[in-house]
Amino acid sequence: MNKTSHALLPKKLLSATMYRLARIKQRYVKNFTIRLFMVFTGANLDGAKRKNYKDYDSLLDFFTRELEENSRPVFAADNAIVSPVDGRVTHVGDVKDGQIFQIKGHSYALDYLVGEDYAKDYQKGQATTIYLAPFDYHRVHSPLSGKLKRGRYIPGELNSVSISFLDNITGLFAKNERVVLEFERRRGGSFLMVLVGAVNVGSIETVFHGEVCPNDFSSQLDLSAQGEAISKGQEIGRFNLGSTIILIMPPNQIAWQLKNGQKVSMGEKIGQLKERVDV
Repeated sequence: MNKTSHALLPKKLLSATMYRLARIKQRYVKNFTIRLFMVFTGANLDGAKRKNYKDYDSLLDFFTRELEENSRPVFAADNAIVSPVDGRVTHVGDVKDGQIFQIKGHSYALDYLVGEDYAKDYQKGQATTIYLAPFDYHRVHSPLSGKLKRGRYIPGELNSVSISFLDNITGLFAKNERVVLEFERRRGGSFLMVLVGAVNVGSIETVFHGEVCPNDFSSQLDLSAQGEAISKGQEIGRFNLGSTIILIMPPNQIAWQLKNGQKVSMGEKIGQLKERVDV
């Protein structure tokens, strides 16, 4: 799809329609839509707790399918940071002068992505962007142990975030609606996680706030911070289809063990903290 065709799509309407379709529980309808989705996207039940697609209550239930125990072992060694999701790395590197690289020739301002108050400690930080395809596991987990400090929902557009589309819209991630979460690490320091919405993503959920329905809000929404302890690898949220995670660390705190284009699985080691802390 080219940029012009994408611009003409009624993306909010399509996403609202998908939101409703994904929640239909009538047996024949949900079985048909799940099977159709599997055929067209290549989604499968490898590693899923429920092995038969007919055992899912709805297409949404299939989207957010739970994994069987130990199918994604979490790398537990001290100072290791783990992938929060299954997906593909589209960028890893430094935040340069407050700008995050999107794709060759395109970058976007951290201030616009998360807000100036959230961005101030990360202007020369380190970031990685991971894209979740529609067939990927859709739950989001914590890359480190800590606790939620604060969060916000930022309204925006619902552009496609597929890898093939990244060069079509400058500042794409800072234009789409998103949920920004800031965490305090267990022994000092902090990190940001940005859950970016996209076309057909009916909503984003967190374990702290429940479902955040983007179509219901036209202005920023502060999300309360619970302050409860979160262990590395613990679920913190989910996409109700597929989208993108941006993980941002303060300056000079991590040595990434990633490369652009790499496929990652939730729980695998993606970097090493430079200082010795209990994570």
